Formats: sequence, C-alpha cells, structure tokens
Amino acid sequence: PLWCWAHIRRYFIRASDAHQELRDWESAWTQRIGALYVAHHACQALEEGTTERLRAEADFASILGAMDTTRKSEAGDPTLHPGAAKVLATLDREWEGLCRHEEF
Repeated sequence: PLWCWAHIRRYFIRASDAHQELRDWESAWTQRIGALYVAHHACQALEEGTTERLRAEADFASILGAMDTTRKSEAGDPTLHPGAAKVLATLDREWEGLCRHEEF
C-alpha cells in the first residue's frame, strides 16, 4: 500500500481541533510533514544522479528518519494524551505505506 501524507496530516489537525492541549504537538507534526514535502519537491526538481539530487534525497531520508524516531518515542510515552495516542497508532499502522514515497 501507498499512503498519503496529506491524509495523515488531517488526523493531527483533527486531534488538535478536538483537544486544545494538543495544539503544540499538532503544530510540531504538521511542520515535520511540511518539511518532508519540501524535501520531496527538492528531489523532484533535480536531475537524477547529480550531487545535488543525492544530497536532497539524503535530506528527505533524514527527515523521515527523525519522524520515525519521534513517533516511536512519543508512542512509548505513558503520559501521552489519548487523542495523540490514537493518531500515532494510525501513523504506525500506515507507516510502511507512507515511507514508500521515498522509493519514488
């Protein structure tokens, strides 16, 4: 499966809309997703095989890796708000399909 980051982003926003205390958490996640989009567009704008493209692909992978680390860390937090935990559970279920974008 190939999942869409825009759909996942909406889950973060909806959780924040329902629970005001999740505003900062949601903002951090939507910024991460935004950075991933910027990195992806940078890759697409560069010719394959060039040094710049390889650097852009490394940036994309780095952002994705940081997101992976954060999602695992937050999901393991026993004090995490239930609304956030629900979104992270969805993110976890769809993670593999979201990461497939790196292959394209």
